[in-house]
Amino acid sequence: MSQRCHVLPLPSPLRPEHDQRTASSPPQDKNGFNKVSFRSNHHHPPSKYHPLAFHPVDATLLGQILYCKGRVLGHKRAKRNSRPNTSLVQIEGVASKEDAQFYLGKRVAYVYRAKREIQGSKIRVIWGRVTRPHGNSGVVKSKFSSNLPPRAFGASVRIMLYPSSI
Repeated sequence: MSQRCHVLPLPSPLRPEHDQRTASSPPQDKNGFNKVSFRSNHHHPPSKYHPLAFHPVDATLLGQILYCKGRVLGHKRAKRNSRPNTSLVQIEGVASKEDAQFYLGKRVAYVYRAKREIQGSKIRVIWGRVTRPHGNSGVVKSKFSSNLPPRAFGASVRIMLYPSSI
């Protein structure tokens, strides 16, 4: 897998060397986050706070968020027929088929709030998996354990950064 961006460590209160602004430290924006530089041929680079912009080992050790955001576009469909067993998901910061290759096999979680409590929680999850790219714009197809309801169209999903192949 080719590296999409430079690996920069997360700023952390656990590591005092990141609090000191030295010439050797990576450039930071006004909020103290590391700026990320991407390859020049990358058409739509992910935001500078994209989870892949940081070293995955640092994120694991520090208990940081290990998922990327995505949006449900709808079911796979033809002109008239809808195929609800496969959903289309746009992953934030992914703009090409090559970038989408990294996410194949990753777990996807559609988290929603229900009316009735089960085991003390109203929050429920439908789990799925990224199966393949869809088109050339970074959209991916994913299959969920139970088909996503139409209410989920346009909703946010979490693309977990595991299982990892790197």
